Amino acid sequence: MKKTLILILMSIAAVTGCDKTTHLNDPSSEGARLSAEEFYKLLITGKTSEYINNMQYATTMDSSMHHQMNDLMLQFLDEEQRLRGGIISAKATSDTASDSTTIVLMELNYGNGTKENITLPLVFTRGRWYVK
Repeated sequence: MKKTLILILMSIAAVTGCDKTTHLNDPSSEGARLSAEEFYKLLITGKTSEYINNMQYATTMDSSMHHQMNDLMLQFLDEEQRLRGGIISAKATSDTASDSTTIVLMELNYGNGTKENITLPLVFTRGRWYVK
């Protein structure tokens, strides 16, 4: 009963919590970690174009470059699916901040049960976080 109540309260908090994109404008390390998780969620759910749009220089890419980046991201995801059953989740575990750049350590969990730690550099510019 107690576990059920806790689960219900956590679900309500998740649904009624703050706007999910507020962290994009939060220059703190917590904002960076939450943004990194959101960016990786876009990638692993196949929203590669949206992921690319969150890159620092996305606005300066012409359509050909954007298309090439999208193809590379799709190839990356296909390779991860083939080798390890795909990336099923990504969690920010720590970060190191320096000026406007924050390196976020991410733990990736794969479909075959393996895990990997990677770094994702983010930069806070133009009032929000971007993948560097």
